[in-house]
Amino acid sequence: MKSRSIRYIIAMLTAILSLLPTGCKEGELDPSLVKADEMLREGRDLEAWLLLDNQKYAKGKVCEWDYALYCVLRLQAEERNGKLLTDGLAADALEYYKDKDDDGYHAGLAWYFQGWESLLANNYDDALMVLREAKRLMDGEHCLRYQYLSRNYLSAIYSKYNADEDCVRELSEALGYAKQLKNERYMSSTLLNLAKSLRRVGKVDSSLLCLRELIVLGTMKNMKDVVVDEIGLDYMYKGDRANMERIMDSLSVMRKRHSFVVPNVENIIRARIQIDEGDYREAIKRLDEIKKVGSYDVRIARENLYIEAYTGLGDIDEANNHRGSLRMIEGDGGAELEKIKAEAERKYGKIQEYRDENRSGIVREMAKNVGIGVGVLAIVIGVFFVLSRRGRGKKKK
Repeated sequence: MKSRSIRYIIAMLTAILSLLPTGCKEGELDPSLVKADEMLREGRDLEAWLLLDNQKYAKGKVCEWDYALYCVLRLQAEERNGKLLTDGLAADALEYYKDKDDDGYHAGLAWYFQGWESLLANNYDDALMVLREAKRLMDGEHCLRYQYLSRNYLSAIYSKYNADEDCVRELSEALGYAKQLKNERYMSSTLLNLAKSLRRVGKVDSSLLCLRELIVLGTMKNMKDVVVDEIGLDYMYKGDRANMERIMDSLSVMRKRHSFVVPNVENIIRARIQIDEGDYREAIKRLDEIKKVGSYDVRIARENLYIEAYTGLGDIDEANNHRGSLRMIEGDGGAELEKIKAEAERKYGKIQEYRDENRSGIVREMAKNVGIGVGVLAIVIGVFFVLSRRGRGKKKK
């Protein structure tokens, strides 16, 4: 009788437990993915790529966390090995990781790759929101490269809308990560862009410090004229006549040695000196020689000098024409960027709502499972009590 009661209880438990949620056990990752993750963290990028390329993971055919991790690792391996990123993997990874703050490393990478795709698609509000979240989540030495790249891409968005204060913030942080990585290529490009942004917000001395650091770094020997151009513009805005003339002479020598060196900044500096000397007509002739107008900074400097020269001549109409040209070059990036930021905030709010709802759903699911567990336990105890009473009743008879 006792064995029959036990078998009956086991059968009851099996039937009831079959109603409970089943599936993959979260936290148990595919060993191949764990191995690939280790390889990528150790810099064994090609090995990781070969391992992942031999794995077959299809959405809906494996555990969702295995598939999400595969997407993130595959994107990393493709990017590090110079391969085209597989379409759709970033979105699939983010679908799982968008509320997984406890795994900041992989979640941050999912946000980063989605941000990169948004940026390529010129979807700037999405890119702004997503890359900001990538910055927040990624932490630790294995994230340094992506922390750098996230800030670099954000600065590119801000630069498009001439938001120089935002550029200075992102590039200053990016430079810190580039130095931690000891990546001279990252450091040189960031120093150059940071110098330009600092000049545009009026911090000319800080811009010069960046350019001097760039010279000491010695990574732009083949683009020395570019660095000298930027230094020349800084001295022009400082009104440093002696250094302007020195830079002008250096640019003249470089132009004679290398035919590809464009004399834009040299002409800008000469025009600046001529205006300071009151020789407005010669300054205008010098500015007219700038046929192939290059960088944003050169165009802005040129129009400002035209305005000064024509104003000095008393030709207000022509000065106003160049004021109009200046406004066209500067654009109305500020207003457009504010719209993009507002849209990014709206989308970020939606993500926060999703997270809050998902956390509430997890709590409800846990409460439901606890309730089922308590119910199962009560049934088992009841069945055992009834069967034991029957057993004692039969013994009395």
